[in-house]
Amino acid sequence: MEKILVSRLRKMVPAVCWNDYPITADSLKLFDFQRIELVSEPYGDMDAYEARPDVWHLGRIRFLSENGWNDPIRLDTSMDGEVFIEDGNHRYMAAVLSNCEYIECSFSGLCNVLDYLQGRIETVEVNQDEEDEFTFIKDSVVSLIERWSRKNIKMRFTAQERINHFLRELKYIGQI
Repeated sequence: MEKILVSRLRKMVPAVCWNDYPITADSLKLFDFQRIELVSEPYGDMDAYEARPDVWHLGRIRFLSENGWNDPIRLDTSMDGEVFIEDGNHRYMAAVLSNCEYIECSFSGLCNVLDYLQGRIETVEVNQDEEDEFTFIKDSVVSLIERWSRKNIKMRFTAQERINHFLRELKYIGQI
């Protein structure tokens, strides 16, 4: 479980979309939430997703912003650094509406993106050129190892040994 800055997530995921209608942090300010009925039931089955009217989603956001939530959102990234909210769009928008500084998340993806979301680095740079893929992977591994070191996770090998091993594995499976 990771703790990330909502302001940084807003830069990477400026809007969520239900029924082809994007909701941004700025558009949240346009709604009179006191007139929107609270929705306490969790979203549930993805098959029902399209059937929910926009006002239902706004009611869910209102409910969460007023009552809070316990479970983290779930984030992932593409290889080019794009962030996806796999689960937790309503919680994310509720955090924005409530002006939360941080939100808990379960994160899978690029370590440098997580470092950015946590405020450890100021910008995210992702190499998209195929010739730079080797450097990009190595930098991602270095970032991960540095995070492990900060969390005092014991390692049997030095950082450079781990990087070399990881790169040998990638070469073996044909990824580089």
